[in-house]
Amino acid sequence: MSAETAGLATQPVEQETPSLPLRFLLVEDNLVDVELVERGLRRAGFDFTSAVVQTPEDFTRELRANRPHVVLADYNLPHWRGMEALEILAREGLDVPLILVTGALGDMTASTALRRAQPITS
Repeated sequence: MSAETAGLATQPVEQETPSLPLRFLLVEDNLVDVELVERGLRRAGFDFTSAVVQTPEDFTRELRANRPHVVLADYNLPHWRGMEALEILAREGLDVPLILVTGALGDMTASTALRRAQPITS
């Protein structure tokens, strides 16, 4: 997966930098992909911290312990799907952006994922 595949800009981000680092929660089972995503974020100029989880239980636990600013989720994991992370966010009542990061998502699957992704309303 390249930075472009991961949807990450390769140009520095031109906006105000928050005073604290952004907290990214990565839902990923492949450490090489974790390194690619983190490298892309650094190249884009982000000041960030990240945690990596591989299971729904670890995802929920990390959400509760360290609420992230953004979730970056692989679509296809061995025992669950990245889109299930969106359901967990809703169940936890969290309005945290989730970005699917994958190298193997066809047009139909992407369309289905977009239809499932609805803003949380109060």
